[in-house]
Amino acid sequence: MSEAVVLAILCAVAVAGLAMVEWHWPGRRRARIADWAAARGWRYAPRDRRWEGLLAGFPFDRGSFQRAQNVVIGAFGPYAAAAFDYSYRSNDRNDFLIAQRFGVHVLRLPAELPWVHLSPETLADRAAKLLGAQDIDFESEEFNRVYRVQASDPRFASDLVNPRTMDLLMQRGAPDLRVHGRHIVVVTAGPLDVALIDTALALLAGVCENLPSFVWSERGVAPPPPLANEARS
Repeated sequence: MSEAVVLAILCAVAVAGLAMVEWHWPGRRRARIADWAAARGWRYAPRDRRWEGLLAGFPFDRGSFQRAQNVVIGAFGPYAAAAFDYSYRSNDRNDFLIAQRFGVHVLRLPAELPWVHLSPETLADRAAKLLGAQDIDFESEEFNRVYRVQASDPRFASDLVNPRTMDLLMQRGAPDLRVHGRHIVVVTAGPLDVALIDTALALLAGVCENLPSFVWSERGVAPPPPLANEARS
């Protein structure tokens, strides 16, 4: 058997092996997420279309073929919580469709709150600000350098981004965070990681607890109870 034939066989075997890994990997990952949900009494759904048009801003307003998959829903302390894979497809410079994937972590709030988006600042954001795009500044210069803050109600943004919450977000690596109606959300780059779900949800609960009590009383609801220590770990 010639070297060329052997090389061709090895290449065919390698391609077949990669195809098998690609085919089996999503199933194994789905099973791992479903097992994680079952172990804590949460519900798992391979896909839940309700989340595909519910949230606003990047990445939810981008691309085509939007999907909310591997959705887990359950109680996190006093909150109803959810986490899921979110993906959409966009065209690259060669006009190929490329999948963009994110992990989304959500707590349901006791009342509807104004829209706020805290996003780690990029070069594009800095350029947009030079052209007059919104960016609310706060007392901390370090925070202002790291984050771009947009809001429908700047007064509420000031209530939300108080000194304790600034410290919390900076300590946790400046995640992308937003408030949208009855939901407070953290979005992470890449597929959902079940090992990080509790950490992300505990961060969201901490932001809620840092809100001044009048934010809730003005809306006729009680503040959410503090998260138990075991849920923070």
